[in-house]
Amino acid sequence: MKTVHERALTAILWVVLLFLNACSKNDRPAPDPQPEPDETVSKPGHLIREIYWETFNYKAAVSYRADSSVDNIRYSGSSGQTELKTHEYEGKMLSGINLASSLSKKIYEYDDNGRLRTVRQVKKNPGPYDNAQELVFLYDDHGIVQKLERYQITPAGTRMTIVHHYEYDQAGELTRIRTEQSDGYQTITSLKGYSAGFDYDPWLFVEDFGSPDYAVYNFPILHALKGRLPLQITYDVLEKDGSFKTERITTQQFQVEDKKIQKLKIAVRYPKFPEAGNDSEISFKY
Repeated sequence: MKTVHERALTAILWVVLLFLNACSKNDRPAPDPQPEPDETVSKPGHLIREIYWETFNYKAAVSYRADSSVDNIRYSGSSGQTELKTHEYEGKMLSGINLASSLSKKIYEYDDNGRLRTVRQVKKNPGPYDNAQELVFLYDDHGIVQKLERYQITPAGTRMTIVHHYEYDQAGELTRIRTEQSDGYQTITSLKGYSAGFDYDPWLFVEDFGSPDYAVYNFPILHALKGRLPLQITYDVLEKDGSFKTERITTQQFQVEDKKIQKLKIAVRYPKFPEAGNDSEISFKY
């Protein structure tokens, strides 16, 4: 977790399916097909109540609504500072996240299949010359994320600045993300191995736009991982000679017991600058 806010976001409730009890066995009409599960919601399970960044002595207390969707997250530091992140809904769907101290807020929009389509980061009190950012998720016919496009929105128009291409192995596991920027800069993010499955709300691990790993730690990808997280993330950059060289390696160790994550240890290493590496440890309470 690069900052105290990057992997603590929100949840939306699972849709309850209603079954009809009518007619006798002989004249009962054929049952209607069940709708596809709403991918913006999470299965009921153990709810993470507290996240503690031991390295930074910083906590996040998670409060839930009656339907187990996140209501708010209250952060507190060792020096007494606090921060409140509030989650807004339209019906059962998460529509926005508002961090009290931030000048911006995030707006979430969905496609006709209930899949997260766009995330927009806009100023709370916009002016005529303000900029905004937008993420757009593109899916294949099976609902698998194929691209993630990032746009810069200015008074002069909208411009795509980054596009991420997702690659999967034969088992359907996400293994690599190829990234192209409008300035020609290219990177490859490789994932190696996944943790044991545990109960968590994907929104609590979503990272911000500014994180280098937001292409992995966004809701549609986390939802598809079904309760797991990557063990290693390697970030390669394109050199002038046309080859890719490793810039950063993030290794994660998970302590999982009875479908509950207890601790997460993160080690970040920069092969070219070993002195710049860092380690952190995070604990969780349910």
